[in-house]
Amino acid sequence: PGDRVKNLPVWKGAEDLLAISAKRPGIVPVRHGVPEPPLAYQLPEKLIAPISEGQKVGEAVITAEDQETARVDLVAMNAVPRGGWMKWILHSLLLLYK
Repeated sequence: PGDRVKNLPVWKGAEDLLAISAKRPGIVPVRHGVPEPPLAYQLPEKLIAPISEGQKVGEAVITAEDQETARVDLVAMNAVPRGGWMKWILHSLLLLYK
C-alpha cells in the first residue's frame, strides 16, 4: 500500500482508528485547462474489528465528464485486533442506538 488516504473509526477494536491507503498507486491523465476530476470514496458505514492488514475496506472512484475513469481498492494499512471485553460490550450497546 501507498500513503495514508484517510483514518476511519473502528468499532469493537483495540484501536479506535484505522489508516487506509490505495492498494496500488494510480495516475489519471488530465488535459491542460480541464479541472481535476473529483475523487469519491465508497466506504462502509461501520468498520468492526478485527480487521487484517491489507484487508479491503472500500474503494476510491475517479470520474471525469460523468464517466468513471479509475477505481482502486482501499486497504487497511495495519491490523486492528478485537478490543477487550469491556470495549466489546460498550461498543455493542452503542451500536444498538446508531
